[in-house]
Amino acid sequence: MDTKTYHSFADYAEGEFNTKPMTGRTKDKQKLAAQREKFLGVCPYCKKPNKFIVGTNVIVCSNESCKGKKITYTGDDGTETVKYVPFCKTLSDKGMEIGNTLFD
Repeated sequence: MDTKTYHSFADYAEGEFNTKPMTGRTKDKQKLAAQREKFLGVCPYCKKPNKFIVGTNVIVCSNESCKGKKITYTGDDGTETVKYVPFCKTLSDKGMEIGNTLFD
């Protein structure tokens, strides 16, 4: 008699019952849309939804006309320089894994 050894319930289910590996993504379309919306959030400057760039660890503002955070510099001669920094959020490895699961 040939005995197989499994190290997890997922391995057991796949080996004995020929099930597909779990992906972690919900099959309910409305719930998935709500999870994606919550994960992305909104831009703190223009209040438009953000977007996740699949395969990276970056979330950016989806509004192309959004300038981002306004930063004003005053030089030694008194002149003011205004610069804008676009919104960008970097994710941890776990956050990137969640993003790829939700959007891939």
